[in-house]
Amino acid sequence: MYNILVPTDFSIRANNAITLAKVIAKKTKGKVTLLHVVEMSGQSPNSLEDQTNNDANTNVYITNLIKKSEKELSLLHHANNEENIDLSWSIKAGDPYTVIKDYVEKNEIDLIIAGDKGHSQFEDIIIGSLSDKLVRHMNCPVVTVKAAIPERPIINLAYIVNGKGDEEPIMKYLKELNGFFDAKIHLVWINTPSDFKDDIETKAWLSSIASEYDLNNYSISVHNHHEEEFGVVYFADSIKADLIVMGITKKTVIQRLITGDSLAEEVSDHTTRPVMTMKLRD
Repeated sequence: MYNILVPTDFSIRANNAITLAKVIAKKTKGKVTLLHVVEMSGQSPNSLEDQTNNDANTNVYITNLIKKSEKELSLLHHANNEENIDLSWSIKAGDPYTVIKDYVEKNEIDLIIAGDKGHSQFEDIIIGSLSDKLVRHMNCPVVTVKAAIPERPIINLAYIVNGKGDEEPIMKYLKELNGFFDAKIHLVWINTPSDFKDDIETKAWLSSIASEYDLNNYSISVHNHHEEEFGVVYFADSIKADLIVMGITKKTVIQRLITGDSLAEEVSDHTTRPVMTMKLRD
């Protein structure tokens, strides 16, 4: 049973995330919680700070905003509620990332599924979208969703081997999805000019990973491309992946300025397919 959290801002991408959560919950007999956070920090123009400097008026504004959100969330719950899904909703107030992090820890969330959002490169480096923050810092897997998701079982899982020997944290979830859906795992190494490996040796290595984790219903591949992120995207397209699965390593702001985003974030930027990431061991 998966305890799934879907943060929602009522956007189309957040609604697409709900669809995927329902697909996974049906197979895992899991629980889905829709969480909306009324933001009370880092306000932009037309937000709380601009509404009033008076505490009483501020409280009225927040109360009205919560009531409006409750109505929207109730309608969203009604539209997605099904007999075979344990679906609930919750509203909190505060900084969205902090609230979600606290909710995940207190409620033993197994999986976060969130709508992905784009920013300019500068905004993303300095601020980062909420989904990016979740991907970088949560200890449970995070799935980011862009496009509409068909309500059908997951068939193909593209697992991008990172070559660092720290597959174990995310492999547990990969195997569980493989078992729940009887989905095929496609293990792939992306060969690039800067990190090129011999095909025969690489396939033997991928086979050893499959044996080490006792995988069933899998394939192994080596995909060549001059840019790693596009190699992942094109490979996922070629197998019609329902989910791209990969690990993520934490970078400081300075590291991101020098080397750019992690591979997982770059892939998420260039694909419309859902991407499951999990922070690997430091």
